[in-house]
This record gives sequence, C-alpha cells and structure tokens, in this order.
Amino acid sequence: MTGVLRRYALEKSIMDIPNARSSHSVPTPRGGGVAIVLAFLVSLLSLAIAGFADTATLLACAGAGGLIAIVGFMDDHGHIAARWRLLSHFAAAAWSLICLGGMAPLQFWGMQVDLGWLGALLAAVYLAAWASPVLFWGWLILLGTFIVDATFTLLRRLARGDKVYEAHRSHAYQFASRRNGRHLPVTLAVAALNVFWLLPVALSVVAGLVDGVVGLLIGYAPLLVLAVRYRAGALERNGA
Repeated sequence: MTGVLRRYALEKSIMDIPNARSSHSVPTPRGGGVAIVLAFLVSLLSLAIAGFADTATLLACAGAGGLIAIVGFMDDHGHIAARWRLLSHFAAAAWSLICLGGMAPLQFWGMQVDLGWLGALLAAVYLAAWASPVLFWGWLILLGTFIVDATFTLLRRLARGDKVYEAHRSHAYQFASRRNGRHLPVTLAVAALNVFWLLPVALSVVAGLVDGVVGLLIGYAPLLVLAVRYRAGALERNGA
C-alpha cells in the first residue's frame, strides 16, 4: 500500500519540500501513513469479527485513530494550522475516554490510586492505562526515547522563549542524525535501546518485579543523559 500511495503522491505532486528546518534534503512524497491507518482499521475489523475485542475498545480505537488519520491526510493535501491539529488530538483522546468510561486507577508503590478528574486530564494527554494499571507504566517506559527527547526539547525551547508550535529540527535524534550524516545509525541505536534496555525494564514492571515509578526512573536515566549529550532543544551551530 505504501508503494501505491507513493505513486499517487508523485502523480499529484503531494511533496514535502525541504527547508532550513527539515531533516531530509530532497523532496519527499507525503501521505504514506494512510497505509498504516488502513492496515490498522482492517486489523480492528478482524478482531471484531473474531470476537477478540469488545465494542467499546473498538469504537475508541477506530474513532480516535480515524479522526487523527483524516486530519493528517487533509494536512498532507493542504496546510492545517498546528493549533487545529493539536485540538484534533485532544478531541480524539476525549472520544476514547468517553468510549472506555474514563481512566482506570493507577498503581503507585504497590497502591492503587483513583485520580478522578485529574486522571481524565492525564489520560487526555496520554492514553495506554485503561486495560491495566501496570501497562500504563510499561507503555511510558517503552515510549521513553520519544517522550524524553520531546519533553526535554520542549522544556528547553520554552525556557529560551521559542515559539514551540513552530517547526524546528532541534530534537536530539535530529542533531544525532546530522552528526552522523544519515538517519540509519540513529534508527539502529534507538532500536537497540528499545529492545535491550527499555523492553526488559518494561517487562519487569508488568511482571511485578519492579515498581512502576522505579522502572520509569531506571528506564529514563540513560535517555536523559543522551538528550543532554546530543543537545536536545539547543540552537543549531553552523547548521549542525
């Protein structure tokens, strides 16, 4: 499907033209994510037919995922302001919360805590906790490379007074890619971190061997060091 969408993008001139803030250096076809969305929706339909998922979960996933996909597709064909794209993400999260009946209690230091309306706000920013309290920590750990890089970059840009909603290329992975001259070494390094570091820590938390908060701190510690080393959120120096 990605190949078909690539040909479609080339025929319709739906291209992402690189600029000073782009990570790529040549015009790149847009819209390949539609293939992922279609595969996801077909998977949901298969789960429904096989009886492996309840209606509420399917509605939450299909509704939220479909909304984000439509907005992304529209943004590929034209430009949608960042504020409207951000609003659509929060709307999708709210839809999921309604379908799932709110956020499940979280587990801190062996105790379950129901955060009530505060939990609903947290879930609107980050959903993965409804099925099981420990899975919340597991997913936070597994997504650590993205969360640490994005959060560290955002906070540093906020402290500097940057317009955080504007495009930039100051994430740690972007600095690392430019330093190495290509994306492949960075992609392989992130994959290795996920498989050999974050996955074992997450599994230890889900299995009940390590508390969720402790596992999160263990998993994030080296990622924070890497964010500092690769200057996440810093200003570019001489184009690097």
